[in-house]
Amino acid sequence: QMASIKLPDLPVSEQDLASDAFALAAINGLVVVDIEETRKLSHVPFTLKPSPFSRALFAEAVEVQTDFNALLQALRVDPNFILNVLQETTQNDPFTAKLVDIYRVYFLESRKQALSMGVLRSDYMVSQSGRRPTLRQVEINTIASSFGFLSERVCRAHRMLALKFPQLRIQLEDMPRKY
Repeated sequence: QMASIKLPDLPVSEQDLASDAFALAAINGLVVVDIEETRKLSHVPFTLKPSPFSRALFAEAVEVQTDFNALLQALRVDPNFILNVLQETTQNDPFTAKLVDIYRVYFLESRKQALSMGVLRSDYMVSQSGRRPTLRQVEINTIASSFGFLSERVCRAHRMLALKFPQLRIQLEDMPRKY
């Protein structure tokens, strides 16, 4: 069940839009098992319309990612740096302390693998505070990157909603076809 949806200035029945959005979530695999009731599926959080993101800012995010990858790789090969930086945090945060324990075992005690791979997700937002929109990185997520594949499915749901509800004024030609 969804809370109230506020869509000002759109001649669309909120109930029709919500019902179709939930159906599209289900057929596009945008569902997870409900934590409270394991026999029930819930939709993952998603927007009813795509958020505009300029091609120039997208290209900037892609370009800067190489630098972030190099930074994370440099941190990976110097485990003592991370251990020193997180020392105080581990004394007050049990979750971080457990992660540091795992990190310590892997990097300092059992480091036998010559190759490694990072599965990362970088989250960005567009800041409108200046004269022109600028890119702001929210985080580089090294733990919760499991929903990255959903972006293509959300895009597919947005396309379907755009076709059914043209009054949403979603510009299909501006939406990416592939990632």
